Amino acid sequence: MSQAIFKRGDFVSLSIEDINTLKEEVTKSPTKRYRYCLHQAHQDTIQEMVIAMMEDSYCRPHSHPQASSESYHIIEGELLVLIFNNKGKVIDSVRLNSRENLILRMNNGTIHMPIALSEIVIYHETISGPFEKDLMVHYVDWAPREDDIEESKLFLNQVKSQYE
Repeated sequence: MSQAIFKRGDFVSLSIEDINTLKEEVTKSPTKRYRYCLHQAHQDTIQEMVIAMMEDSYCRPHSHPQASSESYHIIEGELLVLIFNNKGKVIDSVRLNSRENLILRMNNGTIHMPIALSEIVIYHETISGPFEKDLMVHYVDWAPREDDIEESKLFLNQVKSQYE
């Protein structure tokens, strides 16, 4: 099952209807994440996505290469982003919502983990491209793999419980 819709064209917009479609599709996704890609191809130097994430979605802590940056901009709901050191200790956290912080930018290989605090969160992500997952996403070895359902659920619930 594809977990993304590419919006094609010389200009791209997202409507409320598109956001509602995103909310519907995320409930069917095995990862509990679904996205609209606003960039035209994986080779683009700027990758932009509008992402829906459900509150029980596990996104393994990861970083990106030193030369890249990543930004999150909240659209709807609440997103917690945990920042870790190399040993897995949380060294900072940022809540993105309509009342506190709206935008977060991370630079220089920051190890992070986005967590939905609302039933469904919608956010805009921008990251340096081109996108080649094996080169762009560096998963940590101290957190469970996403395909380890039991361990990842335990890890998510453990870190999440400290911030709710």
